Amino acid sequence: QNISIPDVVERVKKLPERRFYAHHWPLEGLDSWVYVPYHSGASMEQGDVQGLSDTLPYVSNGKSVISMAIQLGCWFGFNRIYLLGVDATAKGHAGDLGSLGHDFRDDQGPFIHSVSMASEKMKEVRRQLVNLTDGGDLTIKRQDIREVLRR
Repeated sequence: QNISIPDVVERVKKLPERRFYAHHWPLEGLDSWVYVPYHSGASMEQGDVQGLSDTLPYVSNGKSVISMAIQLGCWFGFNRIYLLGVDATAKGHAGDLGSLGHDFRDDQGPFIHSVSMASEKMKEVRRQLVNLTDGGDLTIKRQDIREVLRR
């Protein structure tokens, strides 16, 4: 079985499409999407990591959409979730976010702690969160993408 990136991409394209969104309440006009409640008061950084059981009552706040994706991936049943291109730094990002006046990516500490907590919680149930990103500030288990693709 070929596990090269182009082959993996082609295999993923053949999967049935499901669209998910997390929000405080269901939104109108997204009837074909799967709604997942978002609980901004529940903190991944404080250990509230969802998706590790059969139910997904909500996704908790992890200071990034990546955190929501991790919780959904766990709920989907993946035993290993790879992060690629998640360096948790402000490097390479547009420095000016216009009218917001503050680049929230400058302070990645809460996100880094949320990902670390997710990794620890996943280990407790024999799952792995793996960092394939070259460089960056994440402190979770790191692997080389070339090694992963050779398996």
